Amino acid sequence: MEGERPREPRVGNASNLSIRWRAGLRAGRSSFVGIAFLLASLASFSASACSVPVFRYALERWPGAPYEVTVFHRGPLPEPERRALDFLRGFAADPDAMPCIEIGVVDTTQAMSPHDSRVWEAAGRPAAASIAVSFPAETGVDGVPWQAPLSDLAVEQLMLSPLRRDIARRLLQTDSVVFVAAEGADAAENARLVTELTAHLRTLEKELRLPEPDASGETGPDAVYVDEDQFAQLRIAFSVATLARNDPKEHVLSALFSFLAGGAERGPGEEPPFMFFAIFGRGRALGPFGAENVNERHLRDICGFLTGPCSCTAKAMNPGVDLLFDVDWDGLLSGRLIVDAEMPPLAGFSELLDEAPAAGKLPLFRHALLNWDADTYQAIVFHKDALSAAHMQWVDSLTRDDREGGQPAARLDVAVVDAGVRPKIPYRWRQVWDELQEPPLPCVVVCHGAAGRASKPGFVGALGADTAAKLAGSPVRREIARRILAGAAAVFVVLETGAGLLDEQAVGKLARLLPDQEQDMVLPSAPDRVARQARSAAHASRPRFSAIRLQRADPDEPFLVGMLSTVGRRAGITSRPLVFPVFGRGRCLPPLRGDDLAEADLREVCRYIVGLGYDEDKARNPGVDLMMGVDWNAFLAGERRAEADLAPARVFWDIRAPEPEGIERSASGARAGMLKRNLLLAGLALVILVAAGTCGLNRK
Repeated sequence: MEGERPREPRVGNASNLSIRWRAGLRAGRSSFVGIAFLLASLASFSASACSVPVFRYALERWPGAPYEVTVFHRGPLPEPERRALDFLRGFAADPDAMPCIEIGVVDTTQAMSPHDSRVWEAAGRPAAASIAVSFPAETGVDGVPWQAPLSDLAVEQLMLSPLRRDIARRLLQTDSVVFVAAEGADAAENARLVTELTAHLRTLEKELRLPEPDASGETGPDAVYVDEDQFAQLRIAFSVATLARNDPKEHVLSALFSFLAGGAERGPGEEPPFMFFAIFGRGRALGPFGAENVNERHLRDICGFLTGPCSCTAKAMNPGVDLLFDVDWDGLLSGRLIVDAEMPPLAGFSELLDEAPAAGKLPLFRHALLNWDADTYQAIVFHKDALSAAHMQWVDSLTRDDREGGQPAARLDVAVVDAGVRPKIPYRWRQVWDELQEPPLPCVVVCHGAAGRASKPGFVGALGADTAAKLAGSPVRREIARRILAGAAAVFVVLETGAGLLDEQAVGKLARLLPDQEQDMVLPSAPDRVARQARSAAHASRPRFSAIRLQRADPDEPFLVGMLSTVGRRAGITSRPLVFPVFGRGRCLPPLRGDDLAEADLREVCRYIVGLGYDEDKARNPGVDLMMGVDWNAFLAGERRAEADLAPARVFWDIRAPEPEGIERSASGARAGMLKRNLLLAGLALVILVAAGTCGLNRK
């Protein structure tokens, strides 16, 4: 049976400080060190803190990460298990909420991917049909915290929980933070600690203060604005919920908490200790904290952070682990505190479209191709022992250019880091190292250009000739560049899931909608000289769009797939076929959902790409640069390389590249056009033969 979604390398989030706290709890030490580290790490951002408290910003702006749910089975599923699987799929396809789970279906009698194999091993190699649950990849928490035989009851335990529903209700209606106390073995000790916890929180409710509405003093597109009426109604409120030991309806939540507290490392018969978690936002948990943290000093640090100004609005830069909540947070949230400021032109698509064009401007896709240099990517080579001469040669090849004095086509900034002793790793690379899952060394890690400071790796590979070749270029990237240089305004890359029906649906919709966009749009007018340049480059007065399919498992494209997957995760979409618009020198816009592609959304993107209302400063426009491995300046200056450098990639897509003249057609349209041309040529040949025969007869 085919899986529901592709399998990708799991990449952790080293900024997730709760994992560090967990280590302290397992060792029986106070986790105050973790809290202090948290406050110190966020203090550097205090100057740019917005006035919205952390708990409220998280509730309005931090979508929960989907959990990975893998269904293992052997051969065809019997009817009861198939019904349970359909029941589970219903939660993943809920149209009213962000997907809270990503489902993978794996037949253990068939070859498994390395990731599925690891999950299967962690689940104890189940023989019967079963469900295995893993934390979201961004948490960096590996393992299987909960598993059960596949059944309706198991799906109900996984997705429906009275306590989780109650926590969500409190967060949406009354409470800033809900503290969940997971009971230990000693009932009397549990009651005492819950009473103390409640008393301390009541005191902190009275003493803590919310930030002032204008605390940031910021203006501009990056500022956060608040509705003052809503802010006046905001209150600090804490509550305590108790998670009873062995509650049959809370097996999943108990398992998640126990796993975070090191349950997998406890010996047989060892009872879990009392612990508590601080739940805020859309089900994000800080902790675990032990009994030693039930005091005013530690609780003040926790609550002070959660009620204080949001120092870093990116969820990945804040501590915590998302728990599994099947809740329509957006639909149930009433009274928004955060106001979307009216963005200046060029911050998004819609605003760009109504701007009066500036004199002399080129269409955006042409301006980007001529003037926007691609961002430099960051490559970190991690090693423990001294690098050999061969390894140093491969390090040098990562930045070597084959043109004397030219810019490196790959645009890589390479750092070589000795990872033998973690404290000696430079601070700026320590976070990247912590996200890796003990890779074989030496290895190469590549991050997005704007994310090279500390972000999720887009690619991880062993240092060697194969990795260097994959980074320098690939068939699909060369084909994208060839189409753009041939005049395509944009190339829409369809990143497939591996689920045939969804992928074909996405490709079919795009093939139907793109020709309509080409026909409906005309390249904007500009002064004569500029217009001639634009027309010459585009070969027509109308824009031409192109599309290409990319398989996630393509062995030649791990780097491109990794880059696009990272962009998809930033947009909150991971388990659907995604459509990435690429233009200029590899500028990639946020993806569209391919299986639910709306014509209005596609039109908005296309109008932005061919429009004039953009800011000439690349940084003030949406999108992320992809590392294309192409020397754009050389090609744009008329310099020619060997034809093989930009030869078309092998054809595994259904949508053809743009022809030198005219508008690209879908595969069926292309075949129809070819048939017409062949018939015309055959008719012409027949006429010539008849004419030649007639002339011969006349001579006779």
